[in-house]
Amino acid sequence: VLSPGIEPGSPASQANILSIKLREQLEAG
Repeated sequence: VLSPGIEPGSPASQANILSIKLREQLEAG
């Protein structure tokens, strides 16, 4: 899920995606 106003491929977007993946792993674990 990309936050509105953040362009894909931007450092902020990549960091957001990483944080989401980590959060999903924590919830799944």
